[in-house]
Amino acid sequence: MNISHNVLICPDCGIIIKPSQACEHILHHHKNYDAPPTDFNDRLLDAFPTLTFHPNHPDHSVPIIYGLEPPGNDLKLICPVCHHGYTKKAFNNSGHSKKCEGGNQAKENVPRSVVQRFSREYCHAWFAVHAPESRASSAGESDHFELYCRQHPISCSQVNDRPAVPENYRNLEHFVQREDWPSLLKGGDTKCFLSLVAEPTEEEGLKELYRQVLVFLDRYQAILKSGVPYGTRRDLGTRPS
Repeated sequence: MNISHNVLICPDCGIIIKPSQACEHILHHHKNYDAPPTDFNDRLLDAFPTLTFHPNHPDHSVPIIYGLEPPGNDLKLICPVCHHGYTKKAFNNSGHSKKCEGGNQAKENVPRSVVQRFSREYCHAWFAVHAPESRASSAGESDHFELYCRQHPISCSQVNDRPAVPENYRNLEHFVQREDWPSLLKGGDTKCFLSLVAEPTEEEGLKELYRQVLVFLDRYQAILKSGVPYGTRRDLGTRPS
């Protein structure tokens, strides 16, 4: 997301996407990613209501926008009237002169620049961006993440250590209700149930069992990391697998 232009950018595609169709874009074009929640679009617009698919066209050269298709080596002619970028043939086309008021008078000494565009759709024209910094060697070349950090500086004081978790999301009460434990335990002695979930004492002699459980969990975690398609039944589940 670029807050300077209020746009949502897909770095994989190199274009901006419609905020109201962000979920659909991921599902249709990036099936290798995890599917977002069904209410992702609504939550996105609630958090960032100013996001738009039709940002203002820059009327001057701007820094290279991270996430968009990087500018190439070819220079485009930048119309001093509408500030759109054109190839030489398109700029001299009579259609441009009619569309851009004063275009005929602007054909002399037209500036050239490397360009970017928000998308490949007709509504988004090329705009001028700063030329990439020349570097002595490719070893010192900045990567895309460094470019992003320069354009989106975030201080540590702005970071909230507590994650934003929706209410009733996979918490214990929700799990207990779904597994129908209240009806199963209704009328029982709660003291007996508490003893089942209490930590073991030294007198119970469960140290060896504790060690075996850790060994099992460690081994099973290694199996899951290896990609073997094993499945387990939840220990606390009441429904059949």
